[in-house]
Amino acid sequence: MNWSMSTDYCTWEGVSCDHNTGDVIGLDLSCSQLEGAILPNTTLFQLSHLQFLNLSQNDFSLSNQFPQEFGFFAKGLTHLNLSFTGFSGRVPSGISHLYKLVSLDLSRNFGAQLEDKVFKSLLHNLTQLRVLNLYWVSINSLLPMNLSTSLRVLNLRGFLQLDFAFQGFDLRYYKRAYNELFLAKDTNIDKQSAVGIESDYHRFGWLLFLALRAHAFSRFKDLVTCTNGLVSILAILIIHVPAHLRKFTIDDSSRFIKKGDKGMDIIASLCKMYETSEDELRKTMEKTNKLIESILKKKPCLASECKVENLNNISTDGLIYFDGLMEETTLSTNLSTLENYEDAIHNTGDLDERVFMDAEDSVLGSSSLSGGAINISGTKRKFDSIASPTKINNNNLQRWTSFLTDGHYVDYSK
Repeated sequence: MNWSMSTDYCTWEGVSCDHNTGDVIGLDLSCSQLEGAILPNTTLFQLSHLQFLNLSQNDFSLSNQFPQEFGFFAKGLTHLNLSFTGFSGRVPSGISHLYKLVSLDLSRNFGAQLEDKVFKSLLHNLTQLRVLNLYWVSINSLLPMNLSTSLRVLNLRGFLQLDFAFQGFDLRYYKRAYNELFLAKDTNIDKQSAVGIESDYHRFGWLLFLALRAHAFSRFKDLVTCTNGLVSILAILIIHVPAHLRKFTIDDSSRFIKKGDKGMDIIASLCKMYETSEDELRKTMEKTNKLIESILKKKPCLASECKVENLNNISTDGLIYFDGLMEETTLSTNLSTLENYEDAIHNTGDLDERVFMDAEDSVLGSSSLSGGAINISGTKRKFDSIASPTKINNNNLQRWTSFLTDGHYVDYSK
């Protein structure tokens, strides 16, 4: 991305303007390598005329939670995409008051929570909403039966169970257990390459659990089966996640059961920690191993025949190891495969607003831009107005200058 002070800001990549007023009405910074925290006083929240905002696939994990300002700064917003941005915590209630929203994508923000009151208010207030993507967002609510008739695409996959019985349990149980066993970030990776990789092992385990649930257990009919499924995933992670990401040591006898001089007994230890049956856990692990072999096309081998660091001081009796499952060089590919498998199960892919457009029904609706039209066929979607060329507004130019100096943009091309 190259934003030069010597050029009209309306020509900057990802920036779209109203050609009559010079106001910024579209901002697409997706995949722009932004990182850090979005502060309440950032210039972004001064763009009161925005209609389209896409910040997807950047890393704002230092913000810790969704900034409340997203719900208030642009009442004319029609498209808001905050997917895969690292935000967590409660989704701000103000988003449910952005009455003109046509598309809202908060997906793939692991740890994001949509409270019951906000969820119901969102569905009630946003009467023009046609696309709502909450994939991986934790929703502590039953799905209302009187959904907005304007919705064309609704994605609640990941945390909203079919019968809602274990909706909150699965994620909380898994997240707590993972954080007890593993570090959140690989400190051996330099900062630049670590962007976006922080929770990949965490996500891998969760996606594998979702695949196991759908493939082998018909979405888990009882709490015991659900627990065994999650614990089997923990066993797979202990065997395969790089050893330097562990929070535990094998010699921690207070937590782990040793099997003579063979080392730690993973199955017995996990059953002790999470009060599950060894026989049932072994059966579940067999299904998990078969799933890995089937979906990820990994060849199983007896752990006793593998000489890898991860298995040091671990009893390998009855364990299966998959070479190339979670090594840093293969993790991204395997993660993508699991994501695609989850999509295929539900007969849908990633959200694409173009799937429901037709000649009479644009995404923006009849009150779109001032006399304008939209072109969303590129990686960077821009609003193409048919009005006369804009005049440079020095005040607005100064706004964008301060946005660049707010410390959120990282230029890796240097």
